[in-house]
Amino acid sequence: MRNARRGVTFFLGLLGAGVLPSACRREPAPVIVIDARNQAAPTRPPPAAMADLAAASPPGTAAAAPASADSAEEDAAVEISGEINLPPGPATKDRLFVYVTQGDCLNDAVPLLRRLPVSDNRTYFAAVIAPRGSSLSVCAAAEPASGKPPHLYGRAREALTLAKTADQSFRDIDITLAESSPRRFPAPAAR
Repeated sequence: MRNARRGVTFFLGLLGAGVLPSACRREPAPVIVIDARNQAAPTRPPPAAMADLAAASPPGTAAAAPASADSAEEDAAVEISGEINLPPGPATKDRLFVYVTQGDCLNDAVPLLRRLPVSDNRTYFAAVIAPRGSSLSVCAAAEPASGKPPHLYGRAREALTLAKTADQSFRDIDITLAESSPRRFPAPAAR
C-alpha cells in the first residue's frame, strides 16, 4: 500500500509540475500547398523568327511550325452527365459503359472521345475535349465479360451540338437501354 501511495504522489507531482500535460500535446500537422497553375504562358515566336526557321531548313523540306495556340482556342471543354435506365426485368450482371463520340456513337468508325464505366447507382459524368461547333453523341451498353459485342445498349435521344464557347455543360442526358442485335462500339485509338 505504501508503494501505491508513492506512485500516486509521484504522478500528482508530475501533473502539478506541468510535465504530463506538455508531454501529451501534439504539434499541428504542417499544411502543404501545391500550386499547379502554369507560371509562364506559352508565347508564339515573332514573325522574324519564323522566317529564320524557314530559311534554316534544308531545301525540299518543310520547316516545323511551332504548336499553335489557336488549336487550343478552337476546342471546348465539355462536361456531360446523366443516368442509365435499364429495361424492366432482372438487372443485368454485365458492366455498364458510356461512350462519348464525335458523330453517331452507334457507328464504330467514328472517333471515340471517352469510354467510361457507369457508377453503381447507374449515373455517369464524362469530361471531354472536342472541337467547338461539332456534334457529339452519347451511348451506353452492357458489355459482356466474354468480349462479345453487347446486345443491351442505347443512345441519347438527341445529339449534343457544341456552341462556340470554351466551357460547356450538358446535364440530364439520360439513356434507356434496350435489347437489340449485337453491336460493336467505337474503340479507343491505339497509342
